Amino acid sequence: MGSGIAVIKDITRRDFLIGSGATLLSSCTERTPLFPSGQLLGPDQTVGHKLRDGKFPAANREIRIPILIVGAGIAGLSCGWWLQRNGVKDFQILELESVAGGNARSGKNSIGAFPWGAHYLPLPGQDATYVRTLLSELGVLHGDANAVAPTYDERFLVQAPDERLFINGGWQDGLIPRAGIGANAQREIQQFEVLMNEWSERKGNDGRHVFTIPSAMGSNDPTFLALDKITFNEWLLQQNLRSEPLHWYVGYSCRDDFGADHRQISAWAGLHYFCCRRGQAANAEPQSVLTAPQGNGWIVERLSHMLQAQLKTGSTLVRMEIHSKGVSADIYHSSTQEITRINCDHLVWAAPLFILSRVWSAAPRFSLPECAPWLVANLTVENIDETEFTAWDSVIYQGNGLGYVDSTHQAMEFRRPKRVLTYYHALSHAAPREARQQLLTVSHETWSAQIFADLKRAHPQLQAKCSAIDLWRWPHAMAIPAPGFLASLPQWRQALHPHLHIAHSDLSGFSLFEEAQYWGVEAAQKIIGA
Repeated sequence: MGSGIAVIKDITRRDFLIGSGATLLSSCTERTPLFPSGQLLGPDQTVGHKLRDGKFPAANREIRIPILIVGAGIAGLSCGWWLQRNGVKDFQILELESVAGGNARSGKNSIGAFPWGAHYLPLPGQDATYVRTLLSELGVLHGDANAVAPTYDERFLVQAPDERLFINGGWQDGLIPRAGIGANAQREIQQFEVLMNEWSERKGNDGRHVFTIPSAMGSNDPTFLALDKITFNEWLLQQNLRSEPLHWYVGYSCRDDFGADHRQISAWAGLHYFCCRRGQAANAEPQSVLTAPQGNGWIVERLSHMLQAQLKTGSTLVRMEIHSKGVSADIYHSSTQEITRINCDHLVWAAPLFILSRVWSAAPRFSLPECAPWLVANLTVENIDETEFTAWDSVIYQGNGLGYVDSTHQAMEFRRPKRVLTYYHALSHAAPREARQQLLTVSHETWSAQIFADLKRAHPQLQAKCSAIDLWRWPHAMAIPAPGFLASLPQWRQALHPHLHIAHSDLSGFSLFEEAQYWGVEAAQKIIGA
């Protein structure tokens, strides 16, 4: 996909079908399938639509639980983890889906586990104290969790080769375009790298780093917050950085983290992406990451096991009222289709903020960012040429998607003729509402055609080697930090009510593990100190 000064190609139905022979789909009624079979999956839309329509009966029983956490993504699980490690056990975590995890959930087939969303965790810096504490408890960080460069379990450090880019007909190491891009583009990329290193060390008038993670630990210097008024693309042009390879790389990076390219996101958010991470390891390069076959699903599994007594899946809050003594919450149980009223002293909202107004009539109408839709596909491939799939993360220059990760990459086996490739696609080519409609209406066959067409340049025989392709549709995968997004965050971060605690990555304006965990733990801290 071209970015920056180039024009993004709209992905139409015709684009999906080109190069795949799938133009025959509409005329063939009885035929051998053109594409491998698979499942078309996604979050539970049934309850979501009921929430939108408000069609729920009255509660048929009433119970009391002191602390209720709504949502078992990383934020909700982290809140429960922190409560539990501080001796608080009388709480419940509700999750609409059949399993916990949110956009860090994972799956499994006969080959092994694979991610359905977030697939890695960068080395945490010294500001990410909660992340380091968790990794230490999970046995992945060894020794002093406060050390500048801790030692990490080698099994979770991504193995080499980790990243590669298909460009100009071949693979190069790393994702920054370098092969055959021309002297001017090389000069601009070097200039960009120098700028990012300089910005990474900048501090505001309050002595804090301008960009760090969690972002709430960063500077509030208004000089730098003003970067939120323009797009990242505009900022690059102000630096006289215009080369197409650089703009492609920056656009790709923004789509990968925010679900939107650099012409759509705030310059502050774009700079944060490139400048916030200063994590180090005694036994790995600074830019290394922690990963597993199931992506961040391994963390979800460990937290869910710790919290199995408190975690209730297939349950979601559908109505709530806040009064002087606490919160009354009506909970819908999918298995019985019954409603239970739970009275609690503290309610932690660890679900996306756009849902809050659907269940709480008195919810504030503060502005909210648009949410980016995503498609994730897991391709089961067999009888492959193993020299063709050597890296963990593979990206195609100017591709429509974001490339794929090999979920078997961390396996210790030397030979791996069977793989699961997890392909990511942020639908940033259109406005979120339009893209979301496309995501939900396009068929499995058409999506499969688009995916194989996108990957064909690097892997001409991939379709013939693929025995199954399973798709997961994320209609509201993550918040998009468009220009101006910082202005609304203080309103949401303030205490809306003494009995209600907001804990979601939406409070940061973008969806990252460290942000979700931070707000979950902060909510737990407030409850513990109440």
